[in-house]
Amino acid sequence: MEISRAKYLMEALINNKLSVRELDDLISGLENDEVKKAYSDVLEAYFEHLLKGDSDQ
Repeated sequence: MEISRAKYLMEALINNKLSVRELDDLISGLENDEVKKAYSDVLEAYFEHLLKGDSDQ
């Protein structure tokens, strides 16, 4: 899976816009260390955003 696809999937999950097929793709990405890193990066940025209290996303 491309890293851009991994980032898209994680952002769709965060925004509650993930289809069943995309969820399957996201879960299958957990077997790949590079993809897991991309997921982690997106989640870290999202949580930092929440902690700062930014109103736009």
